[in-house]
Amino acid sequence: MEANASNQAWFRPEVFEKTHHDLTTLKARLPAEAVHSLASEVIRRVSSRVRVIEVKAPEPSPEQIEHLARALISKDERAGAELVLDTTAAGMDIETVYLLYLAGAARLLGEWWDNSKVNLAEVAIGTSRIYSILRASDRLLVPKGRSSWKSAAFASSPNETHTLGIRMAADLFRKDGWEIDLFMGRSHDEVVDDIEQSHHYLIGLSSAGRHSSAELARLIVALRLSKPTAFIMISGQIVNDAKDIVSVLDADGIAHDYESAQAILEDFWGRLSPAEQMG
Repeated sequence: MEANASNQAWFRPEVFEKTHHDLTTLKARLPAEAVHSLASEVIRRVSSRVRVIEVKAPEPSPEQIEHLARALISKDERAGAELVLDTTAAGMDIETVYLLYLAGAARLLGEWWDNSKVNLAEVAIGTSRIYSILRASDRLLVPKGRSSWKSAAFASSPNETHTLGIRMAADLFRKDGWEIDLFMGRSHDEVVDDIEQSHHYLIGLSSAGRHSSAELARLIVALRLSKPTAFIMISGQIVNDAKDIVSVLDADGIAHDYESAQAILEDFWGRLSPAEQMG
């Protein structure tokens, strides 16, 4: 995918390609109801990102939104991204494109889906491409500030009942001086809201096995869209039970035990700039 210098400032083609490949592979390995859930999650999260934008930018016409939506479900997997790149190259900032163009296209795809104008396979393709475009951006949203001490949010998969492992991990990290907020026994939306509203940008997710693969995949997608600057680590029995799934989940690190989890989070923390750590 070609892009001029201004596009390269925010768009990472290699991230787009990898994210799109992994998400497509993941959906092929999940049951149809899980694919439906992931597509719905992307549409809901992206289309809800509407607020007053203090920029002098004309709103896209219905024709422009439809053109983007059709590009996103076309046979050309790069067509939607190319339209976004063309729009930013013309002077539109990426956050405006996100809130006006991609959010509008996501809403339209949802309407087409509800009215049976597109099928699940088409919506799955379109939402995968929207998600991949957003993941290819380095600066969609500006962090609100990170704490000056080592901190992280730990959460079990929504409605997970096997939580002893993540409880023990949280205690061990606390003994090592970390501030750990532990979220367990919550619904999907509760976990996402809790983490989004927190000051944490390091997230450790635990799942007890293959049975919760779909829930974990949906949770990661939601967190990527609600808190795109965060680092995400996966741990728990799922790491051993569902390697084929875990390998294509959109995570930054996979922990097999406490020692590897500690090394991953220390590395994540070290990769934050001092200014970001201070908040």
